Amino acid sequence: MGGLWEFPGGKIEPNETIKECIKREIKEELGIEILVRESLITIEHQYPKFKVTLFVHHCQYLQGTPQAIECEEVRWVNLLELDKYTFPEANYEIINLLKSSVQKY
Repeated sequence: MGGLWEFPGGKIEPNETIKECIKREIKEELGIEILVRESLITIEHQYPKFKVTLFVHHCQYLQGTPQAIECEEVRWVNLLELDKYTFPEANYEIINLLKSSVQKY
């Protein structure tokens, strides 16, 4: 899905848990260490030619400087700024959930 912004992540390796996958993918893609916390949402989305399942967790930044290792660019933005970026369809459910949870407080 070239040209679109996305949250970091990737495919689960054999014998790897979801939390292990998230931690590994963040390290590989951004070069930072995180603590993977509780599940936020699981999304199953059917695109015209394939289906994805996104396992989204709350994560806590621990250390390192974010780098664009496996992507062209990295940006840390707040929820209000996300509207300036175009994401794959499945990601909008994550964005909407994050926005609604912040509005509750």
